[in-house]
Amino acid sequence: MGRRRDHKGKRIETQAAARTTDGFDNFAARLGLGQDNLLAKGRYSGRSSLTRDRVSLESMYRTSWIVGRMVDVVAEDMVRGGIDIRAELPPGKVDEMIRAMRRMGVNSRLSEAIKWGRLYGGALAVILIDGADMVTPLDVSQVGQGDFRGLYVLSRHQVTPSTQRIDELGPMLGYPEHYRIEAAAGVEAMRIHHSRVIRFVGVELPYDEREAEQGWGASVVERAFDRILALDSATYGSANMMLKSHLRVVGINKLREILAAG
Repeated sequence: MGRRRDHKGKRIETQAAARTTDGFDNFAARLGLGQDNLLAKGRYSGRSSLTRDRVSLESMYRTSWIVGRMVDVVAEDMVRGGIDIRAELPPGKVDEMIRAMRRMGVNSRLSEAIKWGRLYGGALAVILIDGADMVTPLDVSQVGQGDFRGLYVLSRHQVTPSTQRIDELGPMLGYPEHYRIEAAAGVEAMRIHHSRVIRFVGVELPYDEREAEQGWGASVVERAFDRILALDSATYGSANMMLKSHLRVVGINKLREILAAG
């Protein structure tokens, strides 16, 4: 308790701030996180990032049906029914746009970009415009009819984000301003302005963790890795025990006579 005076000079009692230790504890039974028991000794420790281990992620994706479903099901569900275009256009124009997107394979490319974003922690869908200077910002008003040529999907391991960050106020503030594609990605090496790509990430990370991942997120597999490992260990162990189990039959000559004689 404390004391202070109000605006008339009268003293009033005040409640002092106190530290609380809420939670369940049973000292006699050693229950609770504040007691000396095995549960209270559990901790979450940092480990090497599975997100950066591309080889392991690809092996898990190709061989584990659980990882495959984790990565694929969200992406496939998102594009299975197509997309709705809400624009002040005649119905015929909207249908024409949907048919053009289908010819360009936009839905399948978006699905692919979502998958690799979930698996690797980051991916890009590059907007392909005929004759465009990819290093400059995208100006939609300068895109003519027939100039759009589809999307080109790249995983985070195929591009290098620039160290220069976006300083313009908006949702992309602090993210890389350009991305560099290496020649090994199937196209010539080039720099691409951020407005010409669509970013996909698996798990969004706090700022410091995102900086450690060069502006990308984390793989969705990383969070579930210990559970996947435990499940596979249990199922493979059970299957192995089942193959080793068999019945042993012991025969005793004249067992009935022996039992009858006591």
